[in-house]
Amino acid sequence: MLGVSLRTIQLWVDGGLLEAWKTVGGHRRITIASVKRLQEERTVVRSTGEQRKGARAERKPVVLVVEDDADLLTLYEATLSLWEPPVTLLTANNGFDGLLKIGEMPPDLLITDLSMPGIDGFQMLRTLSVNQGVGHMRIAVVTGLDKADIELRGGIPDGVVLFRKPVPFDSLKSLVDDLAARRRARTA
Repeated sequence: MLGVSLRTIQLWVDGGLLEAWKTVGGHRRITIASVKRLQEERTVVRSTGEQRKGARAERKPVVLVVEDDADLLTLYEATLSLWEPPVTLLTANNGFDGLLKIGEMPPDLLITDLSMPGIDGFQMLRTLSVNQGVGHMRIAVVTGLDKADIELRGGIPDGVVLFRKPVPFDSLKSLVDDLAARRRARTA
């Protein structure tokens, strides 16, 4: 009914976005009223997006930054606000909130840390790797972990660009420039 994966539903229930209860066996039972309410909210978001489809070529690239360090998140906000072409910046401070933001407005570029409380970057990337609806999204990881630590925790999916901290803003800007150039080429 909602057009999302089972795991997304589980996360939405755990995060309180959908009203539900768990059975003794651990299964989630979701109220139909909660599903309908969420469908209505998502329809409003989609219809707003439909109105903008004609202007998609002019749309700013959407960048989602998932980072638990508040100071670093502020640095991302300050730096990305100066970029040309301008971007629409979304932020989240953990993987759970990041997945919710992706469900609400899929970004063109996801920039994420790996070590975060709750649902970390590793879990978020594993969840995204099985979701067919986000295949267009570019993903960049910016982490302080070394290669051995990353491999020990399961690695990162193929196609994900890996950067080490400190944040390489020039490299991230190149990714955004590439996204903008591809968009222009598709509409030309």
